[in-house]
Amino acid sequence: FIVSIISSLVSIAFIYFLVPVYGMDAFLVSWFITCFGTSAAYAFRLSQLTGVIYDFTKMILYPTVCALAAGLAVNYFVNNVIDRSSLAPIILSMALLLAIYAALLSVTGCVGPDELRALKPLNIFAGRGKVKTARIRRR
Repeated sequence: FIVSIISSLVSIAFIYFLVPVYGMDAFLVSWFITCFGTSAAYAFRLSQLTGVIYDFTKMILYPTVCALAAGLAVNYFVNNVIDRSSLAPIILSMALLLAIYAALLSVTGCVGPDELRALKPLNIFAGRGKVKTARIRRR
């Protein structure tokens, strides 16, 4: 509760003092700072309660660098290689972005076989297309 109050106060202060001078850029910076601060405070609290130690490099730094690299590669591809006049190239560029990001996460070791095995029990597609119906017995 205290973290949310502090985050809100900092956000209001940023908006009150900086938005009139710097406009929308100041709002976006304040939003980013308060979101990052709130997330960091809650992650720290969760770490205290559970005893889990976070690997900053593997969980934050490498995925951020991978996202930036994939974004820059797809940006170059979109601006210099493809024609953006239809929907198909946009879908292709999104698929390419996802593929590059996943490959970079795999290469850097952020996502490995253990993480993929941990996702298997979730089985997000379970039950789709299969409707169980009750059989009614007639006498």
